[in-house]
Amino acid sequence: KYRDGKECLYTPLTHLGSRDMAHSATFAPVRMEGRALEFTPALLCASFYSDVFFDNTVSHTNAYAKRRLPPEKYEAVTRVGLLRFLAIYYYMGVVRLPDKTDYRRTSAMWPSHAPMKEMSRDRFLYIWRNLHLIQPVPQDFVDDGE
Repeated sequence: KYRDGKECLYTPLTHLGSRDMAHSATFAPVRMEGRALEFTPALLCASFYSDVFFDNTVSHTNAYAKRRLPPEKYEAVTRVGLLRFLAIYYYMGVVRLPDKTDYRRTSAMWPSHAPMKEMSRDRFLYIWRNLHLIQPVPQDFVDDGE
C-alpha cells in the first residue's frame, strides 16, 4: 500500500530486503602478489567498459570533431585523453559544485581538486563539446549557434 492508503497496482518481482537477493555483478580486481591494489581511472573504467567501447568512442568523437571544426582547431582525442576526461567527469558527479568552472578555481576559499590537474580546462571542454558515442550522421552538423 502507498502512504495515502491506495493499493499498489503491481507486484514487485523481488523484495529488495530479502536475504536471497543475489547481486548480478561484482567488482573484484585481481590482486597481484606483493603489490598493493591501486584504483586508477584506467582500472576502474576497464572494469565497466570494454576496449571496443573506448575504441569506438574515440573514433566517433574524432570523426565528429573533424567534420564540425575548422582544420586549425581540430585536435585528435586519444584513449588516454578519454580516460582522463571520464575520471574528471565521474569526479564531478561525486563532488558536486554549482558550475564546471568552480572545479578549477584557485582562491584560498575553494579547495584544490586533484583530478583537474590531469587535463587542462580547454582540453576538457573540447572533449565535452565533441564527445560522440555513436557514428555521427549529417543531421549532427546543423549549426545550433554554439
